Amino acid sequence: LFLVPTSGCTINALGSNLVVIGGWNPHHFDPWIRSHDHGYVRKIYKHNLYTRLWSEHRCYIPQENCPIETACHCTFQLTSNTLLFFGGSMSPMNVSESSNKVFIYSMK
Repeated sequence: LFLVPTSGCTINALGSNLVVIGGWNPHHFDPWIRSHDHGYVRKIYKHNLYTRLWSEHRCYIPQENCPIETACHCTFQLTSNTLLFFGGSMSPMNVSESSNKVFIYSMK
């Protein structure tokens, strides 16, 4: 598994995992993302500290309970196996608005 170099991502410890969420890289291209959104890393990486293995979850549409604004957001541990996402920005794409959306991600 190859992690995309990013800025504006977050990292959290959650149980026996490190969770890396989103970010921005102007050179990142993902064919699943619309052309005007390229650069956003819409992925959640989990690193199990015991097995030392990485896994990946892609976030593309809000219906999957993943934020569109995956750069410059805030996250924190809500319970022992859930994270809360808040906000985010699309400013790298010259969109001056910030988000006030809230999403919950479960490790189950």
